[in-house]
Amino acid sequence: MSKYNIQLTGFITNMHDPDLNTLQSILRRLNKKIKPETLLQHGVKHGIIGNLPVLAFPMHSEDWHCVNYMKYPQEPRFLNGTTTDKRARLGFLGYTQWNKNAEEVMITEGPWDMMILRESDYNVLGLPGVSSLREEWLKDNKETFKKQVVYLCLDNDKAGVEWTWRHAATLHPYAKAVKIIILPKKAIITKVDGKTVDVKWLQE
Repeated sequence: MSKYNIQLTGFITNMHDPDLNTLQSILRRLNKKIKPETLLQHGVKHGIIGNLPVLAFPMHSEDWHCVNYMKYPQEPRFLNGTTTDKRARLGFLGYTQWNKNAEEVMITEGPWDMMILRESDYNVLGLPGVSSLREEWLKDNKETFKKQVVYLCLDNDKAGVEWTWRHAATLHPYAKAVKIIILPKKAIITKVDGKTVDVKWLQE
C-alpha cells in the first residue's frame, strides 16, 4: 500500500468514469481545446459537488497509487478535506503516463497544459500547484530523473517565475540536467492546426 494512501472525504458524490458526450459538454462549457479521449486516458473522473458538475484529475505517488484528486473548478482545490498544498497529500499529475525511458521530460503547471502537451507526444509531468514540487517525489524516482533532462515550463507570472528557480534548485541534484522554458507574459500553451504545440515562441 502507498505510504501516501488516503481516505477521500465527502466533498464529491457520484464520482465515476465519464462518457464522451458528458466530457464534450463540459469541455465546451470550460472552453478547453482538449480531446475528451485524452481526459479518459488520464483517468479523469466526473462527479457532483452540491449541484455543480466537476472534473477530478488523479495524482499518483511513486508506487502508482492514486493519492488524491485535483478538482476543476477549484474550490475546494483537492478532495481529501483540505484546500492547501502543504496539508494535502499530493503527487504528480500524469504520473502513470510518464515515459521513464525517454531522454527528456517536461514539468508544467496544472492538468490542462500537461494534457495539451501530451496530445502532441511530449513527455510531461504536471504539478498540482505552482509551489507543489516535493523533494520526496524526486527521491522516490531518482533512478529515472538521473537519466532524464528536465525542462521546467511554468506560467510566466510572479509566482511562476519565483518557483521556477526554486524548483530548478530542488531538481538539480536529482536530474541529469535542468533547463528552463520561459513563456512570454500572458502566453498560454495552445495547439496549432489541432495536432502540434506551438513551441517556436518558447525561449529556453
